[in-house]
Amino acid sequence: MKRLIALGIFGVFLFFSLTILAQVPQLLNYQGRLTDDKGIPIITTTTVRLSLYQGGDAATPGSGTLCYQEDASVTPDDNGVFSHLIGSGTVISGALDATVFQTASPVFLEIAIDPAGANETLLPRKQIVTVGYSFKSELADDADTVDGQDASAFAPVVHNHDPDYVNEGQADSVNSSMIVNGTIVDADINAGANIAGSKIDPTGLDADLLDGKDSEDFVHTAGDNMTGTLNVTSPAGYAVYGSAPIHGVYGISTNTTGTNWGVCGEGVSPGAWGVFGTAPVYGVYGLATATSGTNYGLYGESASASGRGVYGTAPFYGVYGVASATTGITFGVYGTTASNSHFASGVYGYATATNGDNSGVFGATESNSGRGVYGVAWATNGITYGVYGVARTMDMGYGVYGESLYGYGVYGLSNNIGVYGLTYGQYAVYGKNSNPSGGYAGYFEGRVHVTGDLTVGGSKPCVQPIDNGKKVLLYAMESPEIWFEDFGTAQLVNGQAVVQLESVFTQAANTEIAYFVFPIPNGECNGLYISRKDNNSFE
Repeated sequence: MKRLIALGIFGVFLFFSLTILAQVPQLLNYQGRLTDDKGIPIITTTTVRLSLYQGGDAATPGSGTLCYQEDASVTPDDNGVFSHLIGSGTVISGALDATVFQTASPVFLEIAIDPAGANETLLPRKQIVTVGYSFKSELADDADTVDGQDASAFAPVVHNHDPDYVNEGQADSVNSSMIVNGTIVDADINAGANIAGSKIDPTGLDADLLDGKDSEDFVHTAGDNMTGTLNVTSPAGYAVYGSAPIHGVYGISTNTTGTNWGVCGEGVSPGAWGVFGTAPVYGVYGLATATSGTNYGLYGESASASGRGVYGTAPFYGVYGVASATTGITFGVYGTTASNSHFASGVYGYATATNGDNSGVFGATESNSGRGVYGVAWATNGITYGVYGVARTMDMGYGVYGESLYGYGVYGLSNNIGVYGLTYGQYAVYGKNSNPSGGYAGYFEGRVHVTGDLTVGGSKPCVQPIDNGKKVLLYAMESPEIWFEDFGTAQLVNGQAVVQLESVFTQAANTEIAYFVFPIPNGECNGLYISRKDNNSFE
């Protein structure tokens, strides 16, 4: 008969110490000992919940303000002793930082054993106290002063002590040594000053200036490099038109940080192109030469609700991407979307041909461990899909189709459901084996759970290992009706025995209607029979 063993109440002996270092690590060292209610050490992996409260008291669980809480899975040794660094577990709420201890109230550590099950809170709660050298931290109260002086006691950096403008103490005279070059402008000289020309040094005066600018301030036709910004407005088709054997228009951005563009184009017309390129080979070619960091050979962005960041159309490849790196994580084409819509796509491919062998998105790899198409869903909750396929044809279509010569046609790996199938027609998951010499249409390693009716069109053998590494096939009993079976033994006393039905069996089977008992004696009994049956036992 099956038994349900109830877990005992836990007891814990605590050993706790606080380690204070300079800023890091922000961890509290904790040691404890787990025993059952009889004092026997518990050596199995156990979940404990550790909480830090500001205020409250040691006798009242949950009193005070909860500042930090985490769950930790601990594995005690043979004596039930375990160690854990508070701050390294699974955080439930709060953060383990200095603010937890910035309070005049006592800080208590509250411990709960098996929070998802028994959830026993240990009392009294333990108050966290200081260690000797932490008293030295009181000296940091005035660390932002210099010899006790605040910043307001000193002159600010922008205070001007430069003596080159006017040297005080020299009456009625200003000479060139007192004036910084370039600091006197036209507005500083009164029009009525009537300064004689003999007082002005003619050195550097040039009559060939254009609006006060020298020829070096302009771009020469010989191919000078221009600095600054050039704005060109043209009523014609091109504001800037370039023609050359190699690059019609070539732009380079020399900034090594920040957001910058070698060439930036913008079109304000509803049918305009920010950048339009036409060529026998590459209409628009983008190359990012940085060997590290996040960079883009070609980057497109659209602010329209129905726009496209990058749109390509061609007889063969609308958008074709190649990642030539032989190591690291690379993507031929990489797409991402921030939309919460059910039909939003990081990469969306659509093949409009109504017949023939074509692909909305086609992926291929020549690596021995590569992936033709790789999909991953990073969301930690909700319904997400690493790869999601839909076939809306009324014929024999495939939402996701996988083919392999020797490996896996479709391979799914998940902490929850590796492969999930949903149908409103015939088969949620359909497997077919066309190998006449062996193989399986479906193969499972481990336990198999079926919710609903199970229909088997053949036998149901069990592969059972026996001695010498051999295996035999054992077949399940077939029945035209639905029956549950349970087995057990009982001892006759003075020719009589009352057998209680297991509660799990009576809940699963309907013993109020009917049930059968097939007693088998293990010796001479002079006739064995069932004299009484009820919902919970038989005699």
